[in-house]
Amino acid sequence: MKKKKLFIFLGLAVVLAVGAFFYIRYKTANPKEPHVNFDALYQAMDAEETVCTVNGREISWDEYYNEYSNNIHQFEYNFVQMQTYYGIKLTWDDATSVEGYNYATLAQKYTEDTLIHQGALMKYASDKGASYDPAKQNPTTELFNQIYGSHGEKLPADDARTWMDNQGYLHLMQILLFIEDPETGEKLSDEQLSEKALLAEETIAEIKAIESNEERVSRFSELVAQINEDPGMAEMTEGYTVLKSNVYTQICDAVAKIEDYGVTEVISTERGYNIIMRLPNNPDEIPFEYQAQEDQKSTGRLLCAYDLFNKEADEYIKNTEIEYLEGIIIPDVREYLVR
Repeated sequence: MKKKKLFIFLGLAVVLAVGAFFYIRYKTANPKEPHVNFDALYQAMDAEETVCTVNGREISWDEYYNEYSNNIHQFEYNFVQMQTYYGIKLTWDDATSVEGYNYATLAQKYTEDTLIHQGALMKYASDKGASYDPAKQNPTTELFNQIYGSHGEKLPADDARTWMDNQGYLHLMQILLFIEDPETGEKLSDEQLSEKALLAEETIAEIKAIESNEERVSRFSELVAQINEDPGMAEMTEGYTVLKSNVYTQICDAVAKIEDYGVTEVISTERGYNIIMRLPNNPDEIPFEYQAQEDQKSTGRLLCAYDLFNKEADEYIKNTEIEYLEGIIIPDVREYLVR
């Protein structure tokens, strides 16, 4: 028999290895239970015979079988698990959670889905001047890196900025003056509140009087360091990026009324008096919601690249079909069961 090529990801290999262990254990205890004769199944057709095409690429029985047998192995493993741990006996004729499919037909459907997915990404890669090899480890990640860069750096900044705008991201600089004592939680006196309200008004007037956007940003940043009372902003003198849905409604409404480099009037919230400057979204800024990531910090540019890649790939997959050659009938796994 010709040596069969195994287009199996490392994770699947581990699953199948574990499955084999349980299957052997199960068969030892249940020698009369039927199982698939994979040698006979493979020999049902000539290894080099073309059985179908995907985007014009010919798929041999050898390649088809590798995906088909992987799915069959996975289902056999599931059968063993259900019988061993839950006492539920499943057969290839049983209905699945996928409407209209039993386990036998679903094994073929999953094979088709995999080949369509691979064929679609090959076409996508070709159209983008890249390459996609499903035999490699993490081929989709490699394809993404070729098209957009591992950090999204190949994506134009303007495209990423427009995406961030459309997603509802805001890049803000903020000054907060507390209306309560941060240590005791007691509300400040009327005199203290008046002083802070006056400071807020004077700060806004000063910023609005600066005509140069660059100087305006520089001065606001200085004031964030000097008078802002929110310790959480101490390291955000250049601002922060956040989704509209994650900020106070009052702040969101006020920011919506100003253009980039504009400054709001005083915004009163339960925390105090807020002064906000709106800045253009920075594609290389990490949105606040992703600051806690430990492995890879997701910048706006990278998030945009992920979104575009997924949508583009999905479109190729949606428009890709598998076409069987005339007269080809894929062997039914149920015809290759032995005891």
